[in-house]
Amino acid sequence: MALETNSEPGTATASSDEHYERLYLRWATGIGAFSVLVFTWMVTLGRWDLFAQRPYSAMLDVQTRAMMDGHLWVPEGSLGFEGFIINDRTYAYFGLFPSLLRIPIFLLTDRFDGRLSTVSMIAAFAIAYAAVALLIARVRRLGFPDGWSRSGLTLALIALATLGLGSNLMYMATAAWVYHEAILWGVAGVLAAFAAIARWLRTPTSRHLAVAGAWTTVAWMSRGSVGLGPTLALGMIGVSALVPNRVTKALAPTPPIEGSRFRTAAMLFAAGAVGALCFAGVNMAKFGSPAELPMDKQIQSINPLPSRRAAMDAYGGTIFSPRLAPAVIVQSLRPDLLAPTSTWPFVQYTRVEPPAIGGVVFDTVEPSAGLTLTHPLFLALAAVGVGAMIRRRASNPGLSALRPLVIGSAIGAGPVLTIAFISQRYITDLLPPVLVAAAAGVAVLNQWSPDKAASAEPANPTRHRLVIATSSVLAAVGIFITLATTWTYQRFENPPDAEARRSWVRAAISVSDKVGAELSFERADSIKDLKASAGTLLVVGDCAGLYVGQSDGVWTPIEASVGAGVPMVRVDGRPPEGTSGVQVGSVGDLTIELVSVDANTVRVDLIRGNHVERGTPFEVSPGPIELAIDLDANLPTVQVRHGDNNVALLSGPPPDAPFVVGPGTSEVTVTEVDAPTPICDALTNR
Repeated sequence: MALETNSEPGTATASSDEHYERLYLRWATGIGAFSVLVFTWMVTLGRWDLFAQRPYSAMLDVQTRAMMDGHLWVPEGSLGFEGFIINDRTYAYFGLFPSLLRIPIFLLTDRFDGRLSTVSMIAAFAIAYAAVALLIARVRRLGFPDGWSRSGLTLALIALATLGLGSNLMYMATAAWVYHEAILWGVAGVLAAFAAIARWLRTPTSRHLAVAGAWTTVAWMSRGSVGLGPTLALGMIGVSALVPNRVTKALAPTPPIEGSRFRTAAMLFAAGAVGALCFAGVNMAKFGSPAELPMDKQIQSINPLPSRRAAMDAYGGTIFSPRLAPAVIVQSLRPDLLAPTSTWPFVQYTRVEPPAIGGVVFDTVEPSAGLTLTHPLFLALAAVGVGAMIRRRASNPGLSALRPLVIGSAIGAGPVLTIAFISQRYITDLLPPVLVAAAAGVAVLNQWSPDKAASAEPANPTRHRLVIATSSVLAAVGIFITLATTWTYQRFENPPDAEARRSWVRAAISVSDKVGAELSFERADSIKDLKASAGTLLVVGDCAGLYVGQSDGVWTPIEASVGAGVPMVRVDGRPPEGTSGVQVGSVGDLTIELVSVDANTVRVDLIRGNHVERGTPFEVSPGPIELAIDLDANLPTVQVRHGDNNVALLSGPPPDAPFVVGPGTSEVTVTEVDAPTPICDALTNR
């Protein structure tokens, strides 16, 4: 998707307009490239590994392989708790478009199975940004075709920088997993469709409608709910074109139509309907309904946690209900979801519970910052834009034509307002109506500039400077809060591995050495029978371990050693393939064995009595293998980690007995190694 220039030659200001158009193109491209770079750094956790495997990143790959085999069901158990069991077959509820993108690669190799979410998300982020850059330029031309002003151009670029660095598009970099990939592609499709519709409103050609229809289909086939937005917008415009009267023109003003109104309306309806029909067909094939999602058939609903059971009981076997909308709207807009703090990154989640309006019950409430705190500039611009779109006196026909885009996308965002689930990622679904209205706001404020010869408003330099200064402040606030919360959620609240959380603590300690207060922490001799509080750092013993508390009362290790109940062993050598495992340790009646799967792969088996729990095979390089054996009794499980990856898990509390190393064999030696805790040492200034 390329940005384009479009000037109006033959006027006194044509040269100046072309100059500003070129500036917009260059700066928008530069800002976009930098934003994509930051997004890439963030989504890869600063490691620049574009093909890393992450939790919940392989579900679309599994669906792709099923599609290549000629069906939509996937192997049993391949989706974990997200699978839907329909007629004894397992289905994914995720859209097909991101899976379709994988097919050309999967036809050549299976090397990238489970490794493509990061690259896919980067592409969707770039398309969403480019779509908004086009939308801002086209809306300005639609409403005020006489060109950019200096201040209007500045404001537009501030908005683009805020979009790239300080919107929920950037927040989606918190995790390279299926949920964020689907949302990014869905919203990118909506925004690209709106950019095409805005072009059609100014130059109504069949080619522009075809582009709008294609992107609408992408939205439907990535995230069905948001796809409803451009479909409704195209439908409203189609009705207005077919039956032009005062009511339809008020909802969806249309440009002058040459030729048959019936043909134009049919093309508009078709552009909006193709994606909806594709979605309905796929949903029918999976779930037997064109739109329904049978939540009672989802694996996590069949044997639900108490919170899921309470929500399903409250809403008649589902987790969706219109009753939830008031509480979700209030939670999304409230300004008290964050609070300042004296430690890096200087804001923290307040973890305020949603209001119980109407006695609603929620399945899950994640830490979130909502819409108001993260998007203050876009909300302010949207208020200006909506005002211009609904004005009766001195209304602007071009901006009024955007009404169906705002109305349609607002309705398309409805499902995330009716789900018993609070998550910051759902704020992304709310962006299309806000961004369309904000683009109109930029166009209106562009006319306020004193350097606009054809300005519809009286020249007022003071007002112009105030607009730019206020916009800059709101942009800075939004960018800071978004980056801070993205960093915190990714590295501290919900990290993909222990190293990500360690990087958060290291950064906080490093910053506190120069500015702000030191990180606070608590101390305890053991975490056994000690309930955690969310976000609390706990030092066990004399830095035998460093833990962070979770909202469910569990302590998660950041660093842990044998003194905290997490011994580490080093294994030199490999047991021969095809033989029984080598015992690397034991505790009470529990034995830990290392088994060779092939020349480069091993697994860990946990044996208790007659029960053998086989671990997940993992690749190893030549040399010693280090295994951390989690026996701290924090959870009723025994876990074994290789690096930051869990490779074996056995349900049930660990035996209350000392850990014994080995014995190994004459070819395989096992020794206990001391696990250092440098972050804990730095935290406690030892």
